[in-house]
Amino acid sequence: MTMMWVGIATLAATAITAAGQIQQGKTQSEIANFNADTARFQAEAAQKEGYAAEERQLAKVKQIRAQQEVIMGAGGLDPTTGTAAQVLDQTTKMGTLDALTLRTNAARQAWGYTTQATNSELQGSMARTAGYFGAAGTLLSGGARAYGLFNKK
Repeated sequence: MTMMWVGIATLAATAITAAGQIQQGKTQSEIANFNADTARFQAEAAQKEGYAAEERQLAKVKQIRAQQEVIMGAGGLDPTTGTAAQVLDQTTKMGTLDALTLRTNAARQAWGYTTQATNSELQGSMARTAGYFGAAGTLLSGGARAYGLFNKK
């Protein structure tokens, strides 16, 4: 009779452990999915900030170019020809290159966050699966132990 109670206790402990493993897998999966959502939000924010930085840079270039044109005009230079035109052209090219660099850096940062989100989702899926497999292993081994206890004479 005592072995029967030990077997029942073994089955109960096995079921509780298996349930805990499943719950742990689900919890880890939920945490990973939250992290993925956060990373996606960060990716979107980085992309938006990159566009804003690009726009600020382009506006700054227009302002610098306008100042240069005023200074050239005040000095009696024609900003549409010769060295004056080359200076203005170079200002536009370099400012545009800086703006494109800002955009590219933001895109790289956003890509990093997106990759992080994908990795988090994969980890969450793996954690959930590991919880189920762990529970299955626990149920099998616990069931075998309980079977052995029930069959002892």
